[in-house]
Amino acid sequence: MGSSNIISALSRLRLLLPKITKVAQKTQKFSFFILVVFAVLISGCGYTIHSGVRSDIATINIATFENRTFEHGLEAELSKVLTKEFILDGAFSVVDVSEADVQLSGEIVEYVLEPYTYGVDESEVEQYRVRIQASVSLRQVGGKEAMWEELMEGDATYYLSGALARTEEEASRLALYELAKKIVSRTVRAW
Repeated sequence: MGSSNIISALSRLRLLLPKITKVAQKTQKFSFFILVVFAVLISGCGYTIHSGVRSDIATINIATFENRTFEHGLEAELSKVLTKEFILDGAFSVVDVSEADVQLSGEIVEYVLEPYTYGVDESEVEQYRVRIQASVSLRQVGGKEAMWEELMEGDATYYLSGALARTEEEASRLALYELAKKIVSRTVRAW
């Protein structure tokens, strides 16, 4: 009985062998197709990881912004966030002004806390918005003329209660992060 089971299994396998071979060939062809597509995608196809900055600019200094608002500490927090965002981006090395090719500077010109949404009866504010505006410029170190100069804004909203509740301080930090991301993006894209 044992040898007849083996013979039966071998004859079934012999019948299935052409089907298994076809599946294997199709799988091989599909695998090869995927490999070719992947190779084409990573071979360039117009994609680059280089920023749009000029090749002669590799280092940046971030000057502490002037704070023209009554909100204490925004300038220090913005400098810290900008430094972090430039380091994360990697297009420039953040260095002391004596080693820098360019310097980013500016003024925080406006801090606004405004009602954003109201409750059902419209007498109670449910959500506020913090807006922070800065006049920002990028100059070559030692140069007088700005490479670019722009008024930029970051904002964030916060609820006073509930699961999404935040403080004004937390919203200010988020607005500064948004502002910093815009500044970094403006600085590293092609001019």
